[in-house]
Amino acid sequence: MRYPCLSMKRIACLLFADIMLLSSLACQATPEEEAVVDRSDGGYEQVVLATAEPGGEAAPVSHWEYPSHWTEDIAVNDSLTISVDCDVELGEGMEHPVYQIARRVIDGQFLYDAITAAWPDADGVREQQESREELLERLARIQRGAYMEGDSGAYWAPYEGQDEDIAEIQTKLEETPAESTYVPFTRENLEVGEYRNFTVRTAGEQLITIEAYASSVKSNISMHTCHFANIQPEQWVLDGDAIPGETPHELKNVNISEEEAIATADAVIARLGSDDMQLAKAEKARCLNDWDVISEGWSLTYTVAVPGTIPVYTAGYTAHVLFHAEEDYRASWRQETITLYVTENGVEAFTWNNAYAMDGILSGDVELLSFDKIQEIVAKQLKYGFSWMENPTSTGLGEQVNITRVVLTTTTALLKDQRDVASLVPTWAIYYISTDEAKYHMDESLLLINAIDGSMVIQVI
Repeated sequence: MRYPCLSMKRIACLLFADIMLLSSLACQATPEEEAVVDRSDGGYEQVVLATAEPGGEAAPVSHWEYPSHWTEDIAVNDSLTISVDCDVELGEGMEHPVYQIARRVIDGQFLYDAITAAWPDADGVREQQESREELLERLARIQRGAYMEGDSGAYWAPYEGQDEDIAEIQTKLEETPAESTYVPFTRENLEVGEYRNFTVRTAGEQLITIEAYASSVKSNISMHTCHFANIQPEQWVLDGDAIPGETPHELKNVNISEEEAIATADAVIARLGSDDMQLAKAEKARCLNDWDVISEGWSLTYTVAVPGTIPVYTAGYTAHVLFHAEEDYRASWRQETITLYVTENGVEAFTWNNAYAMDGILSGDVELLSFDKIQEIVAKQLKYGFSWMENPTSTGLGEQVNITRVVLTTTTALLKDQRDVASLVPTWAIYYISTDEAKYHMDESLLLINAIDGSMVIQVI
């Protein structure tokens, strides 16, 4: 989903995180011993294949006992302590399979299935990319100019290239008929190349704007009933300036319960046949058309969780700690997510990012590292990651970093020398935040550790 301009506070938070990440990579001393195993030796694959069922008898797998709670203080130096006092969250069952995945092809069939899962009464595809009404609305936005912030407050101002953008829209208006025309809603009329933007009509005359993008590295689709939709989570509204000049407040016009919204979204996931996608995050949200609030409802994010793990939304988090980017594993597969925005009127937005398909099973049950080993790896990663800070208070951290959540989840892991396939692997997600970051309502950081070989999972955000 697309979001409007970030507030200055949110931009400052992101810049702070970037600075901390770069500083930690550039300024720390080399540890005396490795914090994690070297992925370049193919150790991860050796562990997985050793327990694989195809081609022979599977090796016995040890199932470790995990504690229900982790309490520990880790001294980084005389000025900084990492404190752990939280539950250890596990999924149901003792077995931990590893699946192979491949990127989905976004074609007419894929789009047909996704659209009808959310809007079963879809019956037409508009021949024009934009209607005259949509073009006139976009022209008004361009003529208004760009949003700026200055010493005297916020204002709208002309921008470079504005005249050219106006001329382009005016040309399109001359070429666009007064009445839109439609072709039947069929798989053939939904075929997509690398990128396509089009509109589908339902039997109830509802219009759904659809953007589909497919490349060798990602496959995304975004669908919404508002042409210029911006979906904002409630937290943005609580932070203030989610709309320029808006004061912080709760969303009080949500006319559907969380349970009802989840039931609606679960039905969409069921119609997709995506049983591996599970609810990872639910939050109040609102939909804006440009800067006008259109509706309030719930944003529900689903992601893959293999058996024995808990679904967790990990996209968008960073970790200012030391990481190892071996040549064989430099590329990364982003987390697959389906996010639905639901109101009392039903589904109003649907985004599927990084669509993957199950491409076989690599192991029916793989042995995970003991939790003692995971604790050791986490302590080393964070200790070495923050060891360059002689005075944490002056760098904006404060005197303590708190680990707030420890959960066994699922992430993607690359396979050695493979680019077209990857794997879904049990992964320990470690959320942490410093005292000063928490004071200024900054986002938590996230450390991801492969539960099989202890290597750090590097996310592309």
